[in-house]
Amino acid sequence: MAKITLPGSNNSSSVKQLEEGTYQAVISAAWDLGMQETTYLNETSMKHRILFRFEINELIEDEGPFKGKRYNLLKEINVPEFFGDKAAMVAMASAAEGKALTKDDFKDFDTDNLIGKNLMVATGTTAGGKAKILSFSKLMKGLTYIVPELTPEMPSWVAEKAGTGALNDAAVSNTQPSFSTPSAPEDDLPF
Repeated sequence: MAKITLPGSNNSSSVKQLEEGTYQAVISAAWDLGMQETTYLNETSMKHRILFRFEINELIEDEGPFKGKRYNLLKEINVPEFFGDKAAMVAMASAAEGKALTKDDFKDFDTDNLIGKNLMVATGTTAGGKAKILSFSKLMKGLTYIVPELTPEMPSWVAEKAGTGALNDAAVSNTQPSFSTPSAPEDDLPF
């Protein structure tokens, strides 16, 4: 199996790659990155992005400082101007809420309300061999809710990235702005 190093770690310890599959997860953080330069199909544009952290209900078995801890995956998601069913933000928030959300549900929507919500994530592998989230679905019936183990405070490397694309001071704080005034056009595609 491929080895990965967890980001933000001061240790050089590596853990086995999370296998591709569908897992229960809990959203443990949501950080506003502000406007970020994004390239898709060789076209560069500015997008309002939010970085979400998902704790996967699967424990790391490898020896070292992460043994017995949950895998955690990060995913940057565009804040779409049009909240259609193909927007990643809509798919993720709907899965976390356990129901299809409408455009009206996103008026004054605060991403902090998603922290602690459980959902299912389907994972795959990047070209570089690292785990990534491919899609979201609502929590399967019969599963017990899990609570985040990690704190939602913004790591310094996230604050640095948010600072480069800050819309305002909210982008580098631990609070999230509402979605009522998205500032980037929607061209987010499903995973």
